Amino acid sequence: MKPQPISQDILREKYAKGSEQTVEDIHSRVARALAEVETDPARWQPIFQETLAKGFIPAGRILSAAGTSICSTLINCFVQPVGDSMVGQEGGKPGIMVAAQEAAETMRRGGGVGYDFSRIRPKGAQVKGTASTASGPVSYMHVFDKMCETVESAGSRRGAQMGVLRVDHPDIEIFIHAKDERGKLTNFNVSVGVTDAFMEAVEGDRTFELVHAAEPSLDFLAAGAHQRDDGLWVYRSIEARVLWEQIMRSTYDHAEPGVLFIDRMNVENNLAYCERIEATNPCVTANTRLATQHGLVRIGDLYATGEPLAVTVDTRALGRPARGVEVREAKPAFLTAHNAEVFRVTTVEGYELEATAWHEVYTARGKIKLSDLRLGDEIWVQSGKGQFGRDGDEPLGTLLGLIAGDGHFTHRSKGQECAVLNFWNEDRLLADAMAHTVNLMIAGQALTPRSYSVAPVAVPERH
Repeated sequence: MKPQPISQDILREKYAKGSEQTVEDIHSRVARALAEVETDPARWQPIFQETLAKGFIPAGRILSAAGTSICSTLINCFVQPVGDSMVGQEGGKPGIMVAAQEAAETMRRGGGVGYDFSRIRPKGAQVKGTASTASGPVSYMHVFDKMCETVESAGSRRGAQMGVLRVDHPDIEIFIHAKDERGKLTNFNVSVGVTDAFMEAVEGDRTFELVHAAEPSLDFLAAGAHQRDDGLWVYRSIEARVLWEQIMRSTYDHAEPGVLFIDRMNVENNLAYCERIEATNPCVTANTRLATQHGLVRIGDLYATGEPLAVTVDTRALGRPARGVEVREAKPAFLTAHNAEVFRVTTVEGYELEATAWHEVYTARGKIKLSDLRLGDEIWVQSGKGQFGRDGDEPLGTLLGLIAGDGHFTHRSKGQECAVLNFWNEDRLLADAMAHTVNLMIAGQALTPRSYSVAPVAVPERH
């Protein structure tokens, strides 16, 4: 199959290094790097390269980092265990501060990290060693959040984190609403670990017990907390549908939390005989265009060239009250993330922006992170003309503008797609000029000796 232009763009943007231009260049680097650890590199390099050429696709970190000078992990995703203690180990899992230290090193090396915080005792549980009560897992998530904000990963990449809490944890409602307030846990995506038992309770409209191994405080005991036959403490019960409704409304409101059908994942996990999944790690990609001296150009292409830029800037972003734009010199585009979750923001008028949660946008409320946007926010868009670059000309620009504004695409016979331009009122004066432009573009492009041309057609009943 012939490579598609978009595939080649992604290849150069995300994986190519230095002078690499083709997938064969990348395969050669990766195969050479992987063969270096073998006892006979000369034998294994062509085998690895042939395997890649036949369709084997390694993880993104391998394609991006293998054979380079970056001190990076070649593994994309990690799940960091977290136990119910400050230091040391609890139940075979590292304590909270040990886990944070280990996660910081993972992110520094370029890996994304997921955590299951369900082992941490709930807010109000007894802490007998200090004769106090626990603050709950969400409070410790803020420690991990600040750590992630501070640590810069390999290749100038900010860390990506996923926090999971089981749906039967007593602090589940606090967790569901942990990101309701703007600016909270901005370096986390959060998901509820939903069990089969919970979904059955939702379906049957039953109450659902919130439980933990840690003993509740006296206040909880006085309110009815009790220990089950399996040793777990029932802190309280809640209507399953009420809890499910909270999850759904919060997700609808600001896309958090997600849900992990944790029991179903483990049933269908083909490695279930040797592992149990407790959490996941977020890894996705980003792409956008920037208004530069070359026109609207993919920032990945700008990163590949490394050249200085002159960008179009809205004057309101410079602290001026009036609308308008001006051109400012800018540093070359640089890579900020290999793996990061991407969000799409759509305005009422149909504008779209795809960016990471930490990407900042200008709004009527000021400059804020994408993750802090609320429904109804007014996002500022460029309030003046951009730069048009060196490619194309005025007739082509006019033609494209008319197609975007008053044109449409339709299918004719044999499934062929055609562009239709509509000229209304005073725009009818442009019809002959645009037909001439199209005829110049398609001259000599026909697959047969027959000559083709286009001309405007009047439709009297539509004026």
